[in-house]
Amino acid sequence: MDIRLIFANFGLCTLLIFAVWAAPRGDTVLVISSPFESNAARMNRIAQADGRIVSAGRYEWIIVAYSTNPDFPSRLMKAGALVVLNENLAVGCKRGENGFFGKTS
Repeated sequence: MDIRLIFANFGLCTLLIFAVWAAPRGDTVLVISSPFESNAARMNRIAQADGRIVSAGRYEWIIVAYSTNPDFPSRLMKAGALVVLNENLAVGCKRGENGFFGKTS
């Protein structure tokens, strides 16, 4: 058996597992926008998708956003977000100087 085929299958399985784990679920998501656009455009995109910003991290183009709208991730993608991921990937965005940010009401 060819070792390259084994590694290719392993890589494909790993990619599929990550894709399932990273898929957005729930009302809070991680939004990745273009690093070359303005903050106003990012905020407008989230507002246009009927959401609000929960927190941001070190990079302004990675934002944690919240909405009770069930199709919030697809609305963000239609509004121009590059990638919408599961909130659990936002570990770096949730840590601030005074600990962790919580969801705002």
